[in-house]
Amino acid sequence: MTIRPLTFTALVVAAASLVLMAIRLGGVISFNEPLHVGTSGWEPESLLAIWSYLHDLPIYVSRWDIPYRWAIYNWLFYAGYGTIVGVFLDLFSLGEAWLPTIARLITLIIMGAGIYCIQASYRVLLEPLQRDEKHLGLAFAVLVAAGPLVGFWAMTTRPDLGAMVLEVLGVILFWRWFDKRPLIAVLLFCLAAYIAWSFKQSNVATIGAVGLFLLVRRRWTPLVLLIITMVSAWGATFVIGSSEYLTSITLAEYKWSASASHAFSVFYIFSKKTIPALVGVASVIAVIALSKPLRRSWWNNDPFVFSVAGVGVTLSLALMTVPQPGSSDGYLFTFCYFLSLVVMTGNRLVRVEGAEPRAVGWVNSAAWGLQLLALIAVLSGQAGILSVRFQHDNYTKLKACADSLPRPLFVPDLYMSLPWMTPGNPSFILAYGYRNIAGMGGPSKLERGGLDGLVREGYFASLVQSPSKINRYVKADLDGYKRIEKSCPPYDVYLRKDLLPSQ
Repeated sequence: MTIRPLTFTALVVAAASLVLMAIRLGGVISFNEPLHVGTSGWEPESLLAIWSYLHDLPIYVSRWDIPYRWAIYNWLFYAGYGTIVGVFLDLFSLGEAWLPTIARLITLIIMGAGIYCIQASYRVLLEPLQRDEKHLGLAFAVLVAAGPLVGFWAMTTRPDLGAMVLEVLGVILFWRWFDKRPLIAVLLFCLAAYIAWSFKQSNVATIGAVGLFLLVRRRWTPLVLLIITMVSAWGATFVIGSSEYLTSITLAEYKWSASASHAFSVFYIFSKKTIPALVGVASVIAVIALSKPLRRSWWNNDPFVFSVAGVGVTLSLALMTVPQPGSSDGYLFTFCYFLSLVVMTGNRLVRVEGAEPRAVGWVNSAAWGLQLLALIAVLSGQAGILSVRFQHDNYTKLKACADSLPRPLFVPDLYMSLPWMTPGNPSFILAYGYRNIAGMGGPSKLERGGLDGLVREGYFASLVQSPSKINRYVKADLDGYKRIEKSCPPYDVYLRKDLLPSQ
């Protein structure tokens, strides 16, 4: 039994991706003790919302009120993770410090489900798969769900990966039933699509892809059913949800901005992590463009047309969201999935027409080889991040120091502000964009003048500050506080003057 160089190289990349994932996981998850590490930007925001769910506290609150936080993801993410975390905390009588570990394990399980679902979607669209297609599909499934693009997002407390996997599940349900029962297919798809949206409200790409496919195929009844069902589901959710919920998930109070340089940086990083998908799509397009029979026939291939529609929709959404300064390549998970779908369906189309030049195989093999070199660079410590385990030691020392400080306490570190890190203290896990709050009304709109107002009135008994300059959140003068000899490396400690020992 022989295996093509392309398939072999792709499977090696998949194996290397899983090895890298396992190494990184070792620095994030431990069953001996809860590890205190950060795995993605603003993860503490989600952790605090889940903690609030467990304590029957409001999840969606005003970012203008103390402690100036908010929750920006959709309801099912917090309710789903919170319910599972609560069950395991109670089942094993664990302290709240284990909350991040359990939440991250949920995401890891979702990653495994993603590999299975992505490969299953290839099978549903292209069944029966040939042996090489099965192997290439497995490699792409790993690349999309557990490759360098996902990285630490496979072990963080965020809804992005889960929402993408649910969208893929919707693709499976739609194509499994579409030929036999198109209306049933649409309803099943809408169920999965709504759940995905309920995880992360920006995950609507597959809805657009299915809708666009039905439109170009002039399947009016299924299209109308899709629109009515989704609009009804969203509308019912908005009616039931509180005003704070609507404000939060629509980011109505967030000042949007765009940066072309940031967008270019995100897409550049994305391109380095998805070389086989990008080169594979370019190869398919080139072969179709150079083949007269394929130029005529590709439009009649439903799986390929659907895949192209998915790329078009996800790219359009990416061009609208990626330019905002807070974005990252994690916004492009579903885009990467549809790129892989174009490669898989396009390769089948080209193969059936007998128009696959031998050079295409070598070009794609080289693309997988380049991705392998990039992974080797990370595995050898020459690029990227292998482990965040060092953060645990730093946070453990900082927590031990902060435990002795009087409350209320402000620490300019989001993770340190979590309830189990600084217990008995308001969790000032500030909403993203807090530093740019002036553009939305300034300190006058913040309860009691924001952090600066709280510092000026002496609300905090102690402050932890950077020794080099006032921390990035507090700009007020510290006239009511005095730096003491005690420090919590890498920070200095300030006490309110009325709490200082008598001279």
